[in-house]
Amino acid sequence: MDKALCAFCSPERTYLAIVEPKAKGLELDFIATTSVPIDLENLETSTSEQGLNEFYEIANKINSEYDLINFSIPIENTIVSEFPARPNITNDEIMSIINIEIRQNYPQFNPQEFPTYLFELSPRKNLPFFLSIIIPKLVFINLKAIANKLNKPVQKIEISQINAHNAFLYNYPEERDKTSALFNIADKFIDFSLLKGTDFIWYSLIKYNFPDEIPQLINDRLNELSKEINFQIDSMFFFGSGLNKILFNKISNTFSRKNYVVKRLNAFRMFTTRVDETTKAICARLAHHFPACIGSAIPDFHKRIKIY
Repeated sequence: MDKALCAFCSPERTYLAIVEPKAKGLELDFIATTSVPIDLENLETSTSEQGLNEFYEIANKINSEYDLINFSIPIENTIVSEFPARPNITNDEIMSIINIEIRQNYPQFNPQEFPTYLFELSPRKNLPFFLSIIIPKLVFINLKAIANKLNKPVQKIEISQINAHNAFLYNYPEERDKTSALFNIADKFIDFSLLKGTDFIWYSLIKYNFPDEIPQLINDRLNELSKEINFQIDSMFFFGSGLNKILFNKISNTFSRKNYVVKRLNAFRMFTTRVDETTKAICARLAHHFPACIGSAIPDFHKRIKIY
């Protein structure tokens, strides 16, 4: 694995990091963020142009030489759905289901304009399920154009929550024999994943209007889920730009009373680094903002089928 510039183009800003593989594991060489986001489906807006200028300025000033770029895509740039996979389901049947999903959302486009990642979820009532993540090809084209301006190849383009899984599983190896719930607190919604080690059990979005609603909404979703699948959560990990100390304390107070282990996900926990003390302090304060960014440098723990 080569030294990589990792970039998570979130709806609020772009997170950047340089990660290098070493004999004893991964090393963090650099982190930064822009103050303005990039719209991955429209690079020509005034906001995108400002965000791109910031991105290029930061990337061109990085002292640490890197070999390639890994990108993380926010869930806002995707269509996510799941469907049961009956025994012996054929590739043609899978393609037909995905094409229907694309046409319902983008009837004016050819389905082949939407590359799709397919993940197999754990069975429910002995029936396997697939999670499909459909991404406009325009996003891939724009990300490769961004990399070309830096004269670097793109190694990986992945969605943010899957990269967050990678960051979690790498940084918390002691959790790999347990069942863990991961919650990415974003603006107005929460990415919720349930993992049993490296097995992908469940994924869904939880919408909210106000942060005060979040503990109860999560509790309600867990109660709903318990009616569909049999599980016992060992630990809950929270991260994302919408997570602050006040909210984390409210969540912790709610679920600690239910005997859950509640933690803030530290994206840098198992990394070595030679950055200065100021950067270390920033890493400690913003560790829960970087799972999607950092996870793009980590080999994938989940198998997937790529379509188109």
